[in-house]
Amino acid sequence: MRKSLVPLVCCAALSAAVLQNAHATGDFSPQRWLDNGGAASEMSPEFYWELELKRMAQEFHPPEKRVVPDEEKPDAAKDDANAIAPGTKFTLQADTKDFDDAIKSGKIAPPDAAKAKAAHEAARQLVSTAKATTNDPLPEEFASEFAEYHRGAFAFRRGGDHFAEAREAWETLLKRPKDERKYRTVWTTFMLGKLALAAKDPEAVKWFRQTRELAKDGFADSLGLAADSYGWEARAELRQGHYEAAAKLYLTQ
Repeated sequence: MRKSLVPLVCCAALSAAVLQNAHATGDFSPQRWLDNGGAASEMSPEFYWELELKRMAQEFHPPEKRVVPDEEKPDAAKDDANAIAPGTKFTLQADTKDFDDAIKSGKIAPPDAAKAKAAHEAARQLVSTAKATTNDPLPEEFASEFAEYHRGAFAFRRGGDHFAEAREAWETLLKRPKDERKYRTVWTTFMLGKLALAAKDPEAVKWFRQTRELAKDGFADSLGLAADSYGWEARAELRQGHYEAAAKLYLTQ
């Protein structure tokens, strides 16, 4: 069985009372793997577990769609020790595209658009490569939701000693009027969820749920974080011992 299915199996077995109609996948097998506390699972071949879990997952239909980045060449990053990881590069590209759209649509109106774009790009590059030992300051950006998000992201990338700074920047962003945070509200609530998860704070569940609600309300979700939030919320529920809730979220993901 793939390692990624291990937590899902644990959750599914422990939530037997609520996950109904879990029929077997072979004529010679028990009709229900998860009855009687999942006792039949002790003699279940791994092959059937994977099929059973896939079948169960078909009962869950999330409305959110994943956003998949363009595939990189397999060895593209191996030749350059300083290459930006594909996921980070995807975020960088989405950030740049959102910033350009904000200027075009008039959501932000810097007096010098070219200068604002250059500062935004420099800030994003620094955020993308930041480590715990990074001491370079962020460049001064045009005051906007993008600048505030960068402050939080930069602190987050620098590690636990800076998490309070990240939280403060992102909470400040969410205090902006709704029409001034169209592009980074979803990103911010998602990252506040990750901060809460790192701190083992049950509030993580609330933030991941809010990520989906805000995306549904029309706030930009250029990274598909609403879809990703199910798995992160499942992890938060699992850490609290809420196995039924975690199982449903993993299956939805």
